[in-house]
Amino acid sequence: MPTVSSSMCEILRLQKQINKSLGMFKPKKVLDFSIIQENDEWSYAERAIQKSLFGPELLPLEKIPFSFKYSFLCHDEGCKGHKMKIVDWETAQFYRKISKKYKDNMNLIEREMKKRWLDELFSTNRDPYFYVGNVAKFPRSFIILGVFWPLHKKEEQLRLI
Repeated sequence: MPTVSSSMCEILRLQKQINKSLGMFKPKKVLDFSIIQENDEWSYAERAIQKSLFGPELLPLEKIPFSFKYSFLCHDEGCKGHKMKIVDWETAQFYRKISKKYKDNMNLIEREMKKRWLDELFSTNRDPYFYVGNVAKFPRSFIILGVFWPLHKKEEQLRLI
């Protein structure tokens, strides 16, 4: 916890000042979780990266035709709001699971995604934090790498042991 920043705005300031590239903070208020339609095919550059990482003999990875974003306010006094993409593996896997269950019915998929990634993670019994990292080519642009969402009260966590 000593490395947690007070806000996303502070992380952005620190990126300018000392090239901060990773951070963690507690959002003040999460406004929305959105699902955005993307291309359902890998770009040439993405396929090239996969080949360099995994070799040309492997089949390409499954492409999820959506990206996921959080809109939120942070605890900075002058915060005007943020809208950031989340690239967490768990989010993608949850999408895969429910898209099979609901046979690609986007209304049901969106409802279940919001139920999990908005209602459950940011419920009153949770103490959620975003962990973020910047993009190598665009160091002033950050993405959400994941959400840390422990139970709010220490006593509740101890019951899980």
